[in-house]
Amino acid sequence: MERFQEELKNIAEKGLVLEPSPIRPQPKIRRVQEYTADVTLNGNTAHPRLILSEDMKSVHCGDRHQLLPNNPERFDRVVCVLGRESISTGRHYWEVEVGGKTDWDLGVARQSINRKGKIEVTPSNGYWFLSLRERNKYTFRSEPSIDVQLSLHPQKIGIFVDFEKGQVSFYNVDAKIHIHTFHDSFTECIFPFFSPCTNKSGKNDGPLTITPVT
Repeated sequence: MERFQEELKNIAEKGLVLEPSPIRPQPKIRRVQEYTADVTLNGNTAHPRLILSEDMKSVHCGDRHQLLPNNPERFDRVVCVLGRESISTGRHYWEVEVGGKTDWDLGVARQSINRKGKIEVTPSNGYWFLSLRERNKYTFRSEPSIDVQLSLHPQKIGIFVDFEKGQVSFYNVDAKIHIHTFHDSFTECIFPFFSPCTNKSGKNDGPLTITPVT
């Protein structure tokens, strides 16, 4: 115990940043990568400003609205898009390249979420995700929101879902670090969630890209 307290004191004195620690042990990234899913984007849910690649693996925000049908599943205010593949059982893992973007949101959302107007993104409303704002402000949209300092800024985010256990985990892929896990219970199917956020006059115009897991 004394040695542990001494280590904490040394960390505080040196001003080091600790990665967030889960209460219970989480699977290492190499283990969750065994559950790789082939995730693609669902264009029918995409906000009209979002531009999707032909292979439905990449999305970025354009300068203006496209003329698209305002179908019930399409988001009309928040610049986001869902994955095509629903998750209703088992374990699933995918990776998203975030590059040098200043703002983004990544995670999962349940099927019955509100797609129209202002959206309150909390687990009780069916959203479980990690946000980046202003290049270095990372937040988990819990209740209340949890701000987290990462000593290594991720270039690629790994997302792992264990449906039966009600877990959504986030990983820094390149550093092979577990960042955080939401613990909840899912009462309906969920979908991968992506928001490249607005392009901020070109400052945040890079895409979010679903990449092959290696």
